Amino acid sequence: MVAAIKLELVAAFVGIRNLLAIVRKFDPSLILKYNKFYIGLSREGQPYNFITIRPRKSHIVLELKLPENDDITAKIDQAGFETLGYNKRWGLYRLQISKADISQKNEVLRDLLKLAHDRRAA
Repeated sequence: MVAAIKLELVAAFVGIRNLLAIVRKFDPSLILKYNKFYIGLSREGQPYNFITIRPRKSHIVLELKLPENDDITAKIDQAGFETLGYNKRWGLYRLQISKADISQKNEVLRDLLKLAHDRRAA
């Protein structure tokens, strides 16, 4: 039982590292910042959270800080991501992502991450 949980956590960690690799393609100065309830990003020691990552045993909850938009919602739905709804209070798209989603839907994920990064940088 414990070994199975450790394998699931390692798989989630690999998924997080793959997300970081995608983000670093357009901003190489970003690093992971581990907090109690989520994993964020930082740049030059300061929080730079245009995404937050909440690891779970079998998947990752990815929160993208983007305004609610029909185009973005359509892009997410067409890619086949499992959505956990839009958080209107914090302005977050919440996606449930598996390790397979990161490798199979890499281009759509990269586009969404780039949109969130560009919005944060503006």
